[in-house]
Amino acid sequence: MPANNALIVADADSDRRHELADALEGMGFDVRVVSDASAALDACESAVPSAVVCDVRLPGGGVDLIQALRSRIATAGVRVVLTLDPADQTPANRARFAAADAALVRPFQPRTLAACLRTLEAEAELFSGGDDDGQADVAGFFEIADAKARRENPLLPQLVDAMTGLW
Repeated sequence: MPANNALIVADADSDRRHELADALEGMGFDVRVVSDASAALDACESAVPSAVVCDVRLPGGGVDLIQALRSRIATAGVRVVLTLDPADQTPANRARFAAADAALVRPFQPRTLAACLRTLEAEAELFSGGDDDGQADVAGFFEIADAKARRENPLLPQLVDAMTGLW
């Protein structure tokens, strides 16, 4: 069973990897850093994290890492946030990225990543418990996710209001 705030940051760029780790540790996460897919898979197998933050261009393959995690019983439920550059957002790549639970395009703020991770955590909590008949309380999920996201980012209500006007 994964530790609640344990996560792995897998990125070949040492500066980016450590910047994210420092910021996330400051927000209460227990972070391990690795520089390639093989090391990430080994780290996941030695102590299953709640999430992996993975660069799509990770040596050994970011998408290949996701497939390896999904193929193992112990790590199949690990949440994966894929990080990518704007140039990676091509129609041909979209299907390849579908196995990730979320994707963030750089540049992004560490607090945005933290909010994403907390939302995935809330989703995992909700769907792992479920109701007696196996139906998840979707409204409850959104309440949990919304509350956590608002704590992480006090500007979220204004952003939601602005985005709602676009629909």
